[in-house]
Formats: sequence, C-alpha cells, structure tokens
Amino acid sequence: ERGDDADDAAGVSPDELGAVAAAAQAGGRYDDAIAAFDAILTERPDDGDALYGRARTYGWNDRWNAEKRLLVEAVAIAPKHAKIREALGNLNAYRARRGGPSGGGA
Repeated sequence: ERGDDADDAAGVSPDELGAVAAAAQAGGRYDDAIAAFDAILTERPDDGDALYGRARTYGWNDRWNAEKRLLVEAVAIAPKHAKIREALGNLNAYRARRGGPSGGGA
C-alpha cells in the first residue's frame, strides 16, 4: 500500500485520467475533460501535458481569458514544454493581430 488516498479512492491513475480527458475533449465534453485534467494535476502539479490540455480545453470552450491565464501559469511551471510555449506564443500573436485582448469568459 502506498497510502496515496487520492489515487486509491478514485481507483484511476493519472495516465488513465489522461485518456479520459482526451476522450472527453474529442467528444466536446469540455467540463469532463477539465475535471480529468484537474484530477491529474492534483497528483502531478507539474504535468506539462495536463497543464497544456486543461488550458487548451478552456479555449475550445470559448473561455479565452481563462486559457490565456492558464497558459501563462503553465509556462511558469513547465517552461520547457514545447506545446505550452507554442500555444501561448500563438495566442499572443493572435491577440496582437486583433489589436489587443480578445473576449471570452474567465
């Protein structure tokens, strides 16, 4: 026994949660995907793939301000994660072309 209450209670590993999150994203079930990413990040707060996936899911759910905030936080936590850096760069470039911050829920 590892004594890992969160993993034992849920009975689902972070890797399995990643598959759940991906399936939820693909099915447009963004709230379910975000919940899965949040569960992964409870176990692995510096998981670059989960940080990236959570941020992008907010964007796909038209919550662009939250996506931007989460990408900024993610790059601080996982600065070498290429997809995080690329997504943040693309978002910044898009906003610059549009003349400033774009709308979206928080």
